[in-house]
Amino acid sequence: MLECERCHKTFNHKSSYYRHKSKSCHTGSSNKCEYCGKQCRDVSNLMRHIKTTHNSHNTVMTTNHHHYTTIINNPIYLSRDPSFLEKLIKLKGGQEEALNAIKEAIYNEVKGEVKLFGEMYLQGDDPTKWPIICVDEKTRFFKIRMEDGTWLSDPDGVESRRRFYGNYTDSVLILMNQFMFLPVVDHGVELDDFSDRAGEKMDHVDLKTIQNRLTVICSQKFNQELFAKELTKLYFKRIRDIQNSKKDCDILLEKLTHI
Repeated sequence: MLECERCHKTFNHKSSYYRHKSKSCHTGSSNKCEYCGKQCRDVSNLMRHIKTTHNSHNTVMTTNHHHYTTIINNPIYLSRDPSFLEKLIKLKGGQEEALNAIKEAIYNEVKGEVKLFGEMYLQGDDPTKWPIICVDEKTRFFKIRMEDGTWLSDPDGVESRRRFYGNYTDSVLILMNQFMFLPVVDHGVELDDFSDRAGEKMDHVDLKTIQNRLTVICSQKFNQELFAKELTKLYFKRIRDIQNSKKDCDILLEKLTHI
């Protein structure tokens, strides 16, 4: 028997339990409107509410993910950010969705992690608000926006990698602790169903894969050249997508050439 920790409703099957948590349970905070506090039944209703009620807040809907994002009006900064996980949860629409995004990134290694980098930092259709620019596609020479308005040279994206992966690994460890360790450690160890509950939590996370990946990230084995290559590829794909969809994109790109 599985019990929802939010509303305490019980389920006989894992599939029903997880479906309830991600789409139906309305007592958690992940489906709460950040503008007026209205609690919505699920993420889709939350997005509909924001679009119809708070259109003046410049929110836009994404169709390929179950979450909403905000049009970027202020510059984004790439820094060691203790609120990185909170922003990821907000972007994905919930804690479990954030965990799934982390798992997808880890399983796909550099390519998956760069994809997550793009979702977090290359938001919106105004590249002048992004925290990085790629000055030269061939040499993979980047610059990072500093909060004082200056730009830090970043050949091969080494510093971009250091800052992003610091936030990324922190988030991995926090989510692992929250979804796997905290619900199990010292909670009903003496009960007959403890091993089943522990095993169920382990199903959320492939611990060995995550441990191995974090070890590589923090070692000399990390493929920095591949990271720079994938980040450059993603950056210019985003630029080309914007160019194809916006008539005034050339004006925005012209600003980047003066940095």
